[in-house]
Amino acid sequence: MPELKSVGQLGVLVHLCRGEEGELHLVMDDVASSLQKPGCWERVRLFTEKEMNEDLFMSMKLTDAQLADIGTMLVARLVAFAKQSKSG
Repeated sequence: MPELKSVGQLGVLVHLCRGEEGELHLVMDDVASSLQKPGCWERVRLFTEKEMNEDLFMSMKLTDAQLADIGTMLVARLVAFAKQSKSG
């Protein structure tokens, strides 16, 4: 497989967190390519978070609409970063 090159210096990290009462949250953070550590990424800011039903999430039984919402949020952010990279 050929080596891939990042389109820009910004990206999205998607991960799970627990709230204060143990609820599950899907979190998307903006990240930037590290200048000090090439190939590493550093958190810049929270992009969005969404509380998830843990049973449905962990059994992969989210609705098509829920999955589409997650995908749309992620792709929209990456498109915005790609456009920003192209113009700047």
